Amino acid sequence: MPDSSEDLSGTPTWRQEADAARAFRISPEPVAFVTGGTGFVGSHLADHLIARGYVVRGLVRSAPKWLPAGAEVVHGDLDDAEALSAGASGADLVLHVAGLTRARDQETLDRANVA
Repeated sequence: MPDSSEDLSGTPTWRQEADAARAFRISPEPVAFVTGGTGFVGSHLADHLIARGYVVRGLVRSAPKWLPAGAEVVHGDLDDAEALSAGASGADLVLHVAGLTRARDQETLDRANVA
């Protein structure tokens, strides 16, 4: 039976991997990548995380709007694999709270909000 620090396959858990990644950082603060950080829900989530000692990275399409001061900006959108990879790289948490509220067609809405 694996110990509590491994899953059933013997692979280290996400918490172990995050702890190992944090050990190589200059600063010990955990990092959270937030999609939708410029929106209503995401900006409040980012405030909450910053207040609890997280370094916050926010995915931003254009202007940082409501992204809290001090948050790192990652320019891109949900279709930008490089921006998503850069934002998630080394993050302890990835919180996807972005949502598209207007689009030209249902397919675009579904791709952003459902798929």
